[in-house]
Amino acid sequence: MFFFSPCSKAEVTVILRNKGEKAYKHEIFGDKIIVVRTISSKGASSYKIKSASGKMVSTKKGELDAICDYLDIRVDNPISILTQG
Repeated sequence: MFFFSPCSKAEVTVILRNKGEKAYKHEIFGDKIIVVRTISSKGASSYKIKSASGKMVSTKKGELDAICDYLDIRVDNPISILTQG
């Protein structure tokens, strides 16, 4: 028998490689961009965008949108991020 305790939030962390000529604001983020999204059980959600050192850079979704546009990441199209074998 399993017992589950109710959770009030979920957190997802994605680490993006930020190296090379096409690096996004490398002087601010360094070699990695860390995106943390927290979703509460009540439906609220928040973003934390951190540098490679773990320093908080932004909490704005607009900044995340700018990063995705710059790195040509299309999150609205799952085919673009799923591997095809």
